[in-house]
Amino acid sequence: MPRQKPQERPQERPQGRAGAITDRAYWDGVWAGAGTFRPIDPAAPGPRNYVNRALHAFFTRTIRENPPPGPHFIEIGCGASRWLAYFHQQFGFAVSGLDYSAEGCASAQRLLTALAVPGEVFRADMFDPPEALIGRFDILWSNGLVEHFADTATACEACATFLRPGGLMITLVPNMTGPLGRLQKCFNPALYAKHVPLDKAMLARAHAQAGLTILSCDYALPAHLGVLHLGRIERLLGARPAQALKIALTLPIRLGLALLRRGPNRITSPYLICVARKPAA
Repeated sequence: MPRQKPQERPQERPQGRAGAITDRAYWDGVWAGAGTFRPIDPAAPGPRNYVNRALHAFFTRTIRENPPPGPHFIEIGCGASRWLAYFHQQFGFAVSGLDYSAEGCASAQRLLTALAVPGEVFRADMFDPPEALIGRFDILWSNGLVEHFADTATACEACATFLRPGGLMITLVPNMTGPLGRLQKCFNPALYAKHVPLDKAMLARAHAQAGLTILSCDYALPAHLGVLHLGRIERLLGARPAQALKIALTLPIRLGLALLRRGPNRITSPYLICVARKPAA
């Protein structure tokens, strides 16, 4: 399941390139003490694995219909990521990750090591990447990254720097523009303030302004309340019981949408995903 950022901290003013809303200290705090997470198993049944199954189906279809030019994969903002191992195990990619948080890099590396997955994790700022990483990768994935910058297009442009011509970029962000965003603002306003609310037109435009060719950009999954962090309620219940509660509350929403034959949409979808390609030279 895509990672959550549970800590509440006062909002920082946008800073640095692209107007970052968060800083390194924030992310070190988020990933401090992160253990070795369980790997993603897209075949596992049950409501807890709903998001991973849906995203796996999306990735499989997307990569089949829009194959990257080669196997070299990077995740930007890979702190505590389970996706590096997933993309290697499911698609055979040669995986690398980049994050500027020392804690995030360490947690991502621990999972790769635990699963005996070959891969490199680089501690660096995406706006100041190591020269050897520029234009090196065929596919780039980011999960909850570009919405933490006031200038989304500049953040997307920084990510695209890592791609070679023809490379594929897949960007996932939370849907904060509809009711889910309002709920997040109600339950955890400090966390909400660390996100720039993006709709699909805004996300697509940011990628286009970064010089990328849009292949698809839309809302993802019909419904999933697990994307929310409930603030004090969640800290009182504990993470696992709170997640179980959110999953239970999601089920009738999913059932209602199925009866109405409604798929992903602006109102109830938890995420947006943009797929874009770096033009060939």
